[in-house]
Amino acid sequence: MDYVAYQLCDNDASLSSRGYNYLKKHYADPDLSLKTVSEHLHISSNYFSSIFKKAMGDSFTNVLNQIRMEHAKELLLSSNKKILEIAHAVGYTDPHYFSFCFKKHFGESPNEVRHVKRR
Repeated sequence: MDYVAYQLCDNDASLSSRGYNYLKKHYADPDLSLKTVSEHLHISSNYFSSIFKKAMGDSFTNVLNQIRMEHAKELLLSSNKKILEIAHAVGYTDPHYFSFCFKKHFGESPNEVRHVKRR
C-alpha cells in the first residue's frame, strides 16, 4: 500500500472512531442523527455513512440503537426508573416505540427484563 492510500485509510479509521465516540457521548440526544455527527466531523453524511459502516461492520442506525439498548438495559437492571424515564434517558421520545425497539433487540419487553431481575 502506498503512503497516500495508507493516509486515507488511517484518516477514515480516525473519523469513524471519532464518530463512534461522539455516539457514545451523545446517544441520549433524541435529535442525534447521521447528519448531526457528520456535521460535527465536517464531512458529508454519505461519506461518513460509508466509512462508518466499513469500520464498524454495521450501519450508523444499528450501532446507535445498540448503544441505546445496552444503556437502557443497564438502567432497567440498576434503577427503579419508570420505562418512560428510561426511554427518555436513552434518546427515545416515544416510550411505546422504545418498548417495541427493546423487545425487537432483546426478545423481551423492558418489563419482562425488569421482572427477571426482581426474582
